[in-house]
Amino acid sequence: ALYGWKVGMGRRSRNTLWPRRSPRIRYTCPSARTAPMTTPALVMPLPEDIAKTMSETGVEKAHRPLGAMAGLGILAGAYIGFGSLMAALLGVGTADLPYGPAQLAIGTGFALGLILVLLAGAELFTGNTLMTLPLAQRRLGPMRLLRAWSVVWLANLVGALALVLLAIAAGLHTAGDGAVTASAIELAATKTAKSPTTILASGVLAN
Repeated sequence: ALYGWKVGMGRRSRNTLWPRRSPRIRYTCPSARTAPMTTPALVMPLPEDIAKTMSETGVEKAHRPLGAMAGLGILAGAYIGFGSLMAALLGVGTADLPYGPAQLAIGTGFALGLILVLLAGAELFTGNTLMTLPLAQRRLGPMRLLRAWSVVWLANLVGALALVLLAIAAGLHTAGDGAVTASAIELAATKTAKSPTTILASGVLAN
């Protein structure tokens, strides 16, 4: 039994109420029976969509103001230089490792510089070589392309040299009793000892 309280004349009286059955309410979703449950699928972009995005990005980068282009180029040069420093640091002591693990450690350190470039949206010369696509589509003039390439290349050089000066000022060249410097020299000597054809082919594969 359900009990209700009735207030009247300054006092309460308890009345017994017979329970009443409330109508059953069923909540249904119209689409629950008609629409089957589906899981979202990954949609891969088509090649023409990728090419369109790359072309639009190249045109946008080529028309950036000179100051912004130079600033982002300096930032990219410093980031790539930082990745090279990490590669030299991780290369210390890899002489006793097999070739594969040693290259993996050095490559992981250098990849950090590329990750920083992508996260910051900096201007890297090697990435801007993709501007040849809008050039081939006649969406970008050759002078505008040369302007972007030259400014970004020089800015990358300035950023890398600025990082070298900071590293020397911080005494990184003496870290590990000169082991970091020896690792960097070994990396540079390995690259410069290659023939021009090998360097060109390696550059194509790297990009």
